[in-house]
Amino acid sequence: STLLNAILGEEDVLPTNAMRACTAAIIEMVYSPLLDQDAPPYEATIEFTSRADWERDLRALYAAIAPYGDTSDIRMPEDDTPAGEALVRVRTAYGASLDLSLGVEGLLRLEGKVAGALGTTVRLEASTGSEMRDAYSRYVDSTNDSSEESLWPIVKRVVISGPWEVLAHGVRLVDAPGLADDNSARDATVQSYLRSSHAVWLVADIKRAVNNQTIKEMVTPGLRRELDTEGSLGALAFVATHADVFLRSELVENLRNEGLSEDSPDLEVVLARNAWVKKRYQEDWDRRALNDDDDEDPPEPARAPTILQNHSSG
Repeated sequence: STLLNAILGEEDVLPTNAMRACTAAIIEMVYSPLLDQDAPPYEATIEFTSRADWERDLRALYAAIAPYGDTSDIRMPEDDTPAGEALVRVRTAYGASLDLSLGVEGLLRLEGKVAGALGTTVRLEASTGSEMRDAYSRYVDSTNDSSEESLWPIVKRVVISGPWEVLAHGVRLVDAPGLADDNSARDATVQSYLRSSHAVWLVADIKRAVNNQTIKEMVTPGLRRELDTEGSLGALAFVATHADVFLRSELVENLRNEGLSEDSPDLEVVLARNAWVKKRYQEDWDRRALNDDDDEDPPEPARAPTILQNHSSG
């Protein structure tokens, strides 16, 4: 989200948080020219999942919770486990005092925010990017605070239009929370974007880029083979951000084998780190490409996607 804000020339039209991931919905950004000076330049449409998709999601969520005991006396799973995340999502949608023993059918019969929003859309307008973020962020910010009902668990996607000249020629940017989402409608939408987009950027802080398991898992064997077959691997890029943030002494110590010394200029140190990250990604890509086809004849190492370093801490 921080990277896309910089591309758009905005400070915070997309929600960001330095302490945790906060985007829990697909956010699509499109250009909207200022044809009417009196009209608000920013508009957003919030699209909620259908009742049928929500029923499917609830059944999956209850299945994840089931191993932790009867719903009337459930043991609390850890927040970062699939069961913990499922429990947070259900209680975020219906409130912390939710009686889980109601079951899927009982929840679907409840009246309230969720029932009223399923299958609907909400339209918002704002004068500035910051005002727009304030208006729609309550629908997409996964605070994991279940003290009161929140609608982010049932948001399918958000489309925001604004006066962004960088998108004036038809480019659309999509900020996605990732794959393997327990919101089936949202996960299907992300998969659709991956297969129809002209370019896909997988973004990670350069300090964690090499060991970012989430980024690696997003490129599934099936997706890799599909992109390779279609000749579209060049559309995939790993983007490492915060490349200008570094601890010199740590890099010099860890990369002495790359020719660094205490006298190496800062730029040489940073470029050596960037080259090392790119090399490790290439090696990991080739290794996983071979492992994906263990049951077939060993293929030639697949060409790795583009790897970009963003030299701005924004």
